[in-house]
Amino acid sequence: MKRLVLSAVLAMAGTSYSAQAQFMSAQSLKLSCVHVFPIQMKYLEKHVNFSRLDKKLETRTVEQFVKRLDGSKLYLLSSDEKEVQKLMNNVFEKTRNKDCASIEAANRLFVKRVEERVAYAKKFLGPKFVYDSKVQIQRDPQDRPRSKTVAEANKFHETYMQYQVASYLATDMKIEDAKQQIVRNYERALKR
Repeated sequence: MKRLVLSAVLAMAGTSYSAQAQFMSAQSLKLSCVHVFPIQMKYLEKHVNFSRLDKKLETRTVEQFVKRLDGSKLYLLSSDEKEVQKLMNNVFEKTRNKDCASIEAANRLFVKRVEERVAYAKKFLGPKFVYDSKVQIQRDPQDRPRSKTVAEANKFHETYMQYQVASYLATDMKIEDAKQQIVRNYERALKR
């Protein structure tokens, strides 16, 4: 929760990923919802493009929040993205009133989708998995839309896992070891 709140604050401020990583690595920080608005306002004081909280900045903030939450477009469906946007409506007013329920709800939705992807990865990479060296993938998430249905998400995820297996096989790893490593990576992502 602490990392999610900080991530939301940093997304609002438009900070870089490296700055975000520096703050997240400081495990001693005890952030809660009461800190979000004051930190947000301090960043706004120094911001180059924005000097006040307005709808344009809120829209940009929500877009960045979704992008930081699932930049790979692997987990959230397009309907989930719309739901997060709806949850985050008036987020500046909510954080001013120390209400982070929308941020927490967005995080719960994201965690649920990650759990689903982990379960699907375990199933797909199970004993019936067949490696297909001819699969091609559009890796850049900017160049592809977010999945509309679970079936569409599963199809892309299968293609992506084929790519992941191929990457490990290129390092002379055995296919069973590659499958196990990919599942461990997904499980690790879920824990984070």
